[in-house]
Amino acid sequence: MNPEFFGLTAVAWQGVGSIIALLAFITALTVGLSQVRSAQKLRIEQARPYIVVDLLPGHASEKLVDLVITNIGKSPAYDLHLIFDPVPTRTNETTQFKLKDARILNEPTPMFAPGREFRMFFDSAIDRYPSGLPMSFKVMTSYRDSGGRRYNETFTVDFDVRRGAMYTQVHGLHDAVKVLKEISEVLSASAIASNPVEVVQEERAVFMERRAAEAKARRVEYEELKAQMIRPTESDAAGPGDGDRTDSQS
Repeated sequence: MNPEFFGLTAVAWQGVGSIIALLAFITALTVGLSQVRSAQKLRIEQARPYIVVDLLPGHASEKLVDLVITNIGKSPAYDLHLIFDPVPTRTNETTQFKLKDARILNEPTPMFAPGREFRMFFDSAIDRYPSGLPMSFKVMTSYRDSGGRRYNETFTVDFDVRRGAMYTQVHGLHDAVKVLKEISEVLSASAIASNPVEVVQEERAVFMERRAAEAKARRVEYEELKAQMIRPTESDAAGPGDGDRTDSQS
């Protein structure tokens, strides 16, 4: 005789327990597989190449804007294609180096290494704002990773995003080199550059003592020379009639 509990026999309760255990196993398996997929997706995202295109202030000046292409991913990007819409144009183009004819914008790049940055001059903010040229561009990038997976991404870069923003002028290495070149030009044109320059290295106290001694010696020398110049000679000391008396006596 099987005792009943809540209307179910012991065998029935064993079946219920087995079903609950099976459901728990299925739930744990589902969660585990989901975590595995998430971890795998995260590893792929962390290891994938990631090309970013932006318009950033140049190193020389905040008013000179560069087109910057960077691979911020952890692996190389292969067969990189870049398409701008509309086609980018500088305010003052040169015949030989037009922006739209840049090779990286017209030909695929075989390999773009992780951490690599490609930078080229885009335009001057002072010239572009009153020119009426487009400020915003849609950029389409296409590249693949080492496993052959293709990434097609579209985003917008805006030349005008910094309008109204204030910034501080920071003098860096470029400004230092510019000043040094100006100093070099001045020195090259001076007489110092063509003549030897004597340099003496000594302590300041010794230098000041030596300068004082030299000044004192020059003053003494000056006073002696002055005394010699104004000292009366023997002929000047003799009276004007002495010569006549000597002649008469003889």
